[in-house]
Amino acid sequence: MALQTNYTTQHGLSIQSAYIRVSYVHGDKNNLCIEFAVYPSKLLRDAGKPCVEAFNFTVSHDLEFRGNSIQLAYSEMKKRNEFTEATDV
Repeated sequence: MALQTNYTTQHGLSIQSAYIRVSYVHGDKNNLCIEFAVYPSKLLRDAGKPCVEAFNFTVSHDLEFRGNSIQLAYSEMKKRNEFTEATDV
């Protein structure tokens, strides 16, 4: 599971159809901290090349959350303005 979208790094590098994947999720009873890795393409990621950028954000959840935290991460990311056009890949 990953997302694909046009992406501009914090240094101004524009990547068409960047491959963005959850790289790390950790949390406690109230919050999940999610880290994403950005690759120029799935092909380069599969070839073992390093990501060009990583970013993270925290989402809150309740104690009753029993779902898949990775799916939650992608769902929450697609709610953000800069990722509303992202597609699942």
